[in-house]
Amino acid sequence: MRVKQVFLGCLSIPLFFVVVALVIGVLALALGPPDHQPVDTVYEQPIDQAGDSKLRSQRLPRWADTDFGSPEVLDVVIDLQEGEFEIEPTNVGEAILIDADYDEAMARLERSFSSDPEDGDRLFIEFDGRGMMQQLRHLIHSRDQHINNRVRIQLPASVPMELYIRARKGESKIDLSGLSLRLLVLEHAMGASEVYFDEPNPIPMEAADFRGKMGEFSVTGLGYTGARAVQFEAKMGDFRVDFRGPMPQDMIASVKVSMGSGHIRVPRDVRLDYDQRYVIFGDLSVRRRTDRRDAERASPQKTLSLNTSIKLGDMHVR
Repeated sequence: MRVKQVFLGCLSIPLFFVVVALVIGVLALALGPPDHQPVDTVYEQPIDQAGDSKLRSQRLPRWADTDFGSPEVLDVVIDLQEGEFEIEPTNVGEAILIDADYDEAMARLERSFSSDPEDGDRLFIEFDGRGMMQQLRHLIHSRDQHINNRVRIQLPASVPMELYIRARKGESKIDLSGLSLRLLVLEHAMGASEVYFDEPNPIPMEAADFRGKMGEFSVTGLGYTGARAVQFEAKMGDFRVDFRGPMPQDMIASVKVSMGSGHIRVPRDVRLDYDQRYVIFGDLSVRRRTDRRDAERASPQKTLSLNTSIKLGDMHVR
């Protein structure tokens, strides 16, 4: 009898979730398709509101947690959920430009400021979905299952900032060339993200932290960042890390991969200190190449202290 009660109790748990799923599905079917509201707009977001004592204090999200933050410069937090995203620099003015083309019935674009004497000034830009029910109604009733969201954000190159970016799902092209970055934290969750630097950072950077979860993730031109420390972590997928660019100071870099395949490129003009290599199941190959353009730019020679770790997959250092 006791065994029967335990069996019925265990059976009731998945049955409960099945019933809940059926109820939600029937409700989404009864509500019909969402009322689509296409939006194509451009925002010019000034940053001179930062420092206003009337603004409420707001902490950084958990994914943006870091030990290197400073209240001396503006924090810019960009959280993008699903779509095609572009982030690029602009040399015009000191405002952040946002060009968005999306369905307001399915997603929302929110902007907010936070000011605190201890944490400093923060600007939050969030592009997020409307909720599970809206997504389910679209999935059931729409023939075109693809959600066409497009957001382009232009950041002023002349404004010193600590930049936090999360691209959760979709395709992202992130050009941070020439931005005045004291700190960078960038998280790639799912899809494909390209991050690149092609002009020097005009101010010293304390650290750059890249975190990939699943998909294709590439970072090019890390020498241009001028970062003292670079950390790159990937959970699963294909990755590419490129240290080209004129390093103004020695750099400490860590590349850790749980499962996947990828390439690390170190220019020939950089002195490579590569003693820490950790491989469980996979293959690590090391071969250097010469890049004449970088060799002409960098003088005197700087040192890259690199340590790598891969649990399952292939890693190639060139």
